[in-house]
Amino acid sequence: MSNTPLTCYTQSRDGAVILSLSGLIGIGESEILEREIQNVIQMKPKIVVLDLQRLTFLNSLAIGAFLKLHQAVKPGGGSVRLAQPTDFVLGVIKAGKMQSILPIFPSVDDAIRG
Repeated sequence: MSNTPLTCYTQSRDGAVILSLSGLIGIGESEILEREIQNVIQMKPKIVVLDLQRLTFLNSLAIGAFLKLHQAVKPGGGSVRLAQPTDFVLGVIKAGKMQSILPIFPSVDDAIRG
């Protein structure tokens, strides 16, 4: 596992908000993630894609933040989709059976298309 600090980048494309996450999300990084998610929620998107291709580690606080985002956009008809998770991240998501709530796609483009 890499000790690269969390970096976040948000962009809008094809009607979706894409939040790209890289590095790791541990206890110290959870506040950064929460702040980024709050910014995304304020945008009131219909589609949110979490690009996880460069995320090397996440903990239960990160999963909780993903679910908070899902709960915030769902009432307005929105959805949160996961794209390109690394093997470790995919294992955590599947261990928590989150893929039934947060669908997983092989690419950001596939996630945008749904």
